[in-house]
Amino acid sequence: MILKNAHAVGFKAPIIVGYGGASNQLVANLGPAAEGVYISSFRLLVPDSLPDSDPSKPVVDRLYKNYKAKYGEAPENFAQHSFDAALILEQAVKQISGKVTRDNLRDAIEKVQVTGANGQFRFTPENHGGLSVESKPLIMLRHEQGKWKVAE
Repeated sequence: MILKNAHAVGFKAPIIVGYGGASNQLVANLGPAAEGVYISSFRLLVPDSLPDSDPSKPVVDRLYKNYKAKYGEAPENFAQHSFDAALILEQAVKQISGKVTRDNLRDAIEKVQVTGANGQFRFTPENHGGLSVESKPLIMLRHEQGKWKVAE
């Protein structure tokens, strides 16, 4: 509602929204008031706007296309978290011979290196978050002419 009100009174300064609101539903609700809004987001909202140099682009493209083919609509932005978790688990389990236990799964995850939709993950015994800051997991988007695009 605040964004609609700002639009209605002609507020022109950049409006920046946090990633919690990063969705196509936000702009569907805002209509023309969404034009020019910036949002910190993940890549899944903008598969067509990602540069080819982005290491996560092939993963994002695959997730987006597969999801849309199966469900008939674009995935919500947060779908990439569970997708990346599945990629990480898949890589870790492949390293385990024999029965999967809590301990050998943890040890295997600590050796995983995966490029996911969120960025590049490299886990260690000291780093259980794994997501590298260099892969810039959050990007800035701008809503232009009915679409989210990577902000320049």
